[in-house]
Amino acid sequence: MTSFLSHTPWWKKAVIYHVYLRSFADGNGDGIGDIAGLRSKLRYFTPDSLNVDAIWLSPLHPSPNADWGYDVSDYLSIHPDYGTLAEFDKLIHEAKAQNLRILLDFVPNHTSIMHPWFREAVADPTSPKRDWYFFRQPLPDGRPPNNWTCKFGGSVWNPAENAPDKVFYLSSYLPEQADLNWRNPEVQTNMCKVLDFWLSRGIAGFRIDAAYRLMKDPDLQDNPLHPEHTENNSPTYTEQIHLHDENHPDIPKALAMLQSTSTHFQGVLLGEVFAHNQEQYALYYGTTDTPLFDLVFDFHLADAPWDATAFKDVLKNSAKIFPTHGWPAWALSNHDRSRHASRYDPNDDYPERTIAAAFISMTLRGTPILYMGEEIGMRDVPIPPPKIQDPLTFQVPGMGRDMARTPMRWHSWKENEGTGFTTGTPWLPEGDAQETRDVESQRTNPSSLFHTYRKLLMLRKSRYSLQTGNLSLVDSSSDILAYTRTLRKEHTHIAVNMGTTTLPLPQVFSSGTVLLSSDESLPTGTIAPQILRAGDAIILAQ
Repeated sequence: MTSFLSHTPWWKKAVIYHVYLRSFADGNGDGIGDIAGLRSKLRYFTPDSLNVDAIWLSPLHPSPNADWGYDVSDYLSIHPDYGTLAEFDKLIHEAKAQNLRILLDFVPNHTSIMHPWFREAVADPTSPKRDWYFFRQPLPDGRPPNNWTCKFGGSVWNPAENAPDKVFYLSSYLPEQADLNWRNPEVQTNMCKVLDFWLSRGIAGFRIDAAYRLMKDPDLQDNPLHPEHTENNSPTYTEQIHLHDENHPDIPKALAMLQSTSTHFQGVLLGEVFAHNQEQYALYYGTTDTPLFDLVFDFHLADAPWDATAFKDVLKNSAKIFPTHGWPAWALSNHDRSRHASRYDPNDDYPERTIAAAFISMTLRGTPILYMGEEIGMRDVPIPPPKIQDPLTFQVPGMGRDMARTPMRWHSWKENEGTGFTTGTPWLPEGDAQETRDVESQRTNPSSLFHTYRKLLMLRKSRYSLQTGNLSLVDSSSDILAYTRTLRKEHTHIAVNMGTTTLPLPQVFSSGTVLLSSDESLPTGTIAPQILRAGDAIILAQ
């Protein structure tokens, strides 16, 4: 078995921890998380603490921060808020000494409008960099060049200020983020050089942002409208069928270039993809002979309500979506959406759901991505209007993301110290001073969520079936999510009661022995129970 798994890529067996750097740990007291702060916390990730394998960092490049780093103005440097290249190199060196890998966020679809490439393209219509982006003249009546709509509202086309020829430029997100033209060979070459630059410094790979937009229709044709909106002259984003601006069939050409660069360094590529149908997901894996992404986020689970039938449907559909050579990445929370502790339990009435969610995320087939603070049950933090940082809060109602980006809570509230994130004034509020979900409190409580994650991570590393085994759903009550992970002769059964009443376990569980249970009255090695209480989760060996 050991020899068999020795040929398995590290990322298939790994658990990756997502650090939103600006909110993780502040090393210099300016209220902003930084590389120095992260370096001071590296032991938090090691086996004597949380025990993860890799850290994925949200963007840390120079940026005007119109979208907090996702508007890059220099791909080959570090934002001064976060430190220097020399400090980053120390981070890589120190992480390797702790057997930790570092992944970076790569934003290839667009740059900041403050990037020198874009500024040159606007200023000089004859510059070759004009074709590095999408510049077009408005239609004769002054309307934008086509009908494409922006996810954040309005048209994707914006007037290029100070352009001598009064052109429009394309921006799929904020106006401050200009889309790159990936059909231009110079763009391809320069973006592959970015990967080469960071991989050669020792990082383990990249999470690729907005990969589903990398290639557009070469003729920039209008998108069709959904049938019920065909008479609408001003369609919104959801009223269009995004046939020509998303998930274009030419995207594999761009991904193949990135994969070739990454493979040279044995790096991993994790794709952020939003596909409109199951077939489109296969596009991002390529084939067994020509792989593209190594991992692709499956967001269906994060979008599902706390309901066993909904979770079962996701797992059934994902089995169809992901080809045999594909490998999913699961995340219940991230920097762009409400934290799952708040989604599953809006009124904080069912704390057992965060424990049950941990059992699920750590035992599914695929690579789990833990979002900073998830392991201590951090919840969304309401942000008062004067403290709001996310521009989307003002542009698109309901799309604010600050509530999930608030500072990591290292200890309970202390006067003049807050929760241990900074000695200064935090860039976002730290939340309720009475909140007890913090690292220090939970580390000393063996029954805490933190220790549940520790136990699950240790179990995952000891059970080969939990790392790379197949997954098969087990017939069960409509409120019980039950499945088996199998690798060769090793079988691991998982059941979670997502309902509100005690229910019988499936028959296949009757001959198992307990490996781990959220019910502390069932210690390891005991015979499987016949029933599962509401909110409980259990893992059995057979």
